[in-house]
Amino acid sequence: GTNSMNCETCQRRILGADPKQLPVCELCAESREETVRQSIARMVLTDSETEFVCCDCFGSRLQLGELDGEQVLGCGECKGLLLPRRTFAALIGRRRANHQGADEQPAFDPDTDAPLTGSARRNCPMCRSILDSYFYAGPGRVASDSCCQCDAVWLDTGEITRIEKAP
Repeated sequence: GTNSMNCETCQRRILGADPKQLPVCELCAESREETVRQSIARMVLTDSETEFVCCDCFGSRLQLGELDGEQVLGCGECKGLLLPRRTFAALIGRRRANHQGADEQPAFDPDTDAPLTGSARRNCPMCRSILDSYFYAGPGRVASDSCCQCDAVWLDTGEITRIEKAP
């Protein structure tokens, strides 16, 4: 049988849709490409809210989204990103391998770039456990937050791009 799904944008029926990707019909594809060009880190959110509350904004619900063909959860307000650790590793590997252009090493600001401590630490949007906050072991001088219970990684806006473009 032919797979069919509804377009995430306009809800039109799409025949032959790939069940592993967020479906977008041809009529919405051009608009979607413009959204990707304008988005931070190329993350596209679907406006389909989940039950999970953003661990940075607190009032916003995370939305289903896509980043480089991978399904992720993202915040429409702060543009934070929650994804499985394996997805994070795969995305970083591909992005660093495909990065073209000058490397960038932004100045380190200890007030915004250091790991969170004490009461500033966040709760996992999925299980509410306290996220571990630490310096990402790879390039980019990024402090990331992860959940050992859910095996998820939380990245603030721009952090995935900093890792991608770091020398």
